[in-house]
Amino acid sequence: MDGATSGVVTVTVAAVAGTWTFTLPPDAGTAGEQLQTNGSGVTTWEAAASYREAKILSGLLDPDEALQRVVRVPKHLWHYDPKYRGVGGDYETEFAGVIADEAPWAMQHGGRIFNPINAFGHAAASIEALNRKIEALETALALRN
Repeated sequence: MDGATSGVVTVTVAAVAGTWTFTLPPDAGTAGEQLQTNGSGVTTWEAAASYREAKILSGLLDPDEALQRVVRVPKHLWHYDPKYRGVGGDYETEFAGVIADEAPWAMQHGGRIFNPINAFGHAAASIEALNRKIEALETALALRN
């Protein structure tokens, strides 16, 4: 690709069988966004928006339900298998956490990708449930004294 005024950008691809098209988004995106593909080579700039206007609210997560989900799900230790790409590229670190099919509430993109928004929401709601339990125990203890 020739630069608009000077310079050259070279893109090299690995040998592939067949042909595919990589379509860049029509703009430069916004600070904090990442380039994302739809799986067919079409890219967009995306980010997990947190501001209220970007959301269609549908209710509140029940803290006790969230706590039970977090408590019940197995927490595994693992290394990523080098046979697989698209898993972050870090095959040396030992990770700790949940597995997609055991924690669908913490996944996105068809259960394939970890969803940090849902995971944090469940953690925050679980802390709320635990705080309620602590307050109830503290009140009960205070009444006994």
